[in-house]
Amino acid sequence: MLCRVAFFTLMVLCLVQEDYCYPCEDNAKNLGKNQIKVLILIDKLAKGVIEILEDDEEHKKEVQMYKDKVQAKICTLAETPGAADLASSLENSYRRMSRGLVTKGDIYGFLHKFPLSNLDTFLAKL
Repeated sequence: MLCRVAFFTLMVLCLVQEDYCYPCEDNAKNLGKNQIKVLILIDKLAKGVIEILEDDEEHKKEVQMYKDKVQAKICTLAETPGAADLASSLENSYRRMSRGLVTKGDIYGFLHKFPLSNLDTFLAKL
């Protein structure tokens, strides 16, 4: 019973006190600050993009797969110089989205230009 209470408490804390969760959160002490920043920004961006896509379930699933793959890869990497650049780029994208400057058309354009099938090639370069 105590284990169930502890698990439920952790789950609620993750969902209520934070606006984000990422797959290697329990291993965060082994991640660099830029990696953590990237993981959080990816989560925030994915949530925002999914909200913009409203009822487009197919593209929502694709965005979720992007998020999951990228976060899983970031969790396995050592801190790299590219993480700071990626964090900066993601911050810029998040700012644009927060200001309402990202449209469904922008999202569809991105998904068409960078298909999920090419994501593994990109991630291999990180």
